[in-house]
Amino acid sequence: MSTTSPAITVVIPAYNAGKYLAATLESVLGEGTPQVQVIVVDDASQDDTAAIAARYAPRGVEYVKLDRNSGGPARPRNEGIRAARAPFVAIFDSDDLMLPGRLSLPLQVMSARPDVGLVFT
Repeated sequence: MSTTSPAITVVIPAYNAGKYLAATLESVLGEGTPQVQVIVVDDASQDDTAAIAARYAPRGVEYVKLDRNSGGPARPRNEGIRAARAPFVAIFDSDDLMLPGRLSLPLQVMSARPDVGLVFT
């Protein structure tokens, strides 16, 4: 992660995501967009989600642990959005893999078309 202000924040809600989280984070960090803030919001997991997220702290991944399970991704997503420092936010599931361009292409659209309020990919 860059030390300058992030251009986009990726919020990753996670619950017992240890099986997939490392691959997900590798794909997000390898997507190629500079100035990205990555936040993993752990919904009180009972597996190794915290330990896996901690391995990515040196690469700039931020970790937030909720004190109790919320029963769904809405609260973790909202907590991540509250912690976002970038003007744009991307929600990404903890068991998905990000392909190149997933962040850079929407950023290009939003920069070129400030009248556009939302971009889906």
